[in-house]
Amino acid sequence: MRSGLTSRIVWLLGLWLVLSGCAPAVQPAAVQVVHLTFSADAWGGLPFTAEARQRTMVQAVLDRRVERLEQAVATTVDAQPASVLLSVQGFTAFFEVDARSGLPIVSSGYQLELHLAQGAPTVHARLTNRATGITRGLRLDPARLP
Repeated sequence: MRSGLTSRIVWLLGLWLVLSGCAPAVQPAAVQVVHLTFSADAWGGLPFTAEARQRTMVQAVLDRRVERLEQAVATTVDAQPASVLLSVQGFTAFFEVDARSGLPIVSSGYQLELHLAQGAPTVHARLTNRATGITRGLRLDPARLP
């Protein structure tokens, strides 16, 4: 009885190996990664408190280094044509202080990472920052993107 069970397991394993070798491999669609940076004003300001920004500034100046605040921000995207693969991979608010040279250099805003199907036609997208409710339109022409 035990050898019958073992032979069935071996037979099923062999069948699985044969069938898995015959199955066509699913190729993921080629995507183009797009990185965009926006001013904080474009999206209704930053989600960081004045105290958090001040602490970041002081720490960067005291340590003569780069200090950065980051916060992921929920967003939705609506693309036209709807058949085009367009997805938001990251929408991040940032506040950065670079004090390596002594004088602090401050940069802030939002960084957006999109995945767009390669070879897609021009896409008109509406992005909504769900924290502020602000919606912005983008026109993405894959032929003109770096």
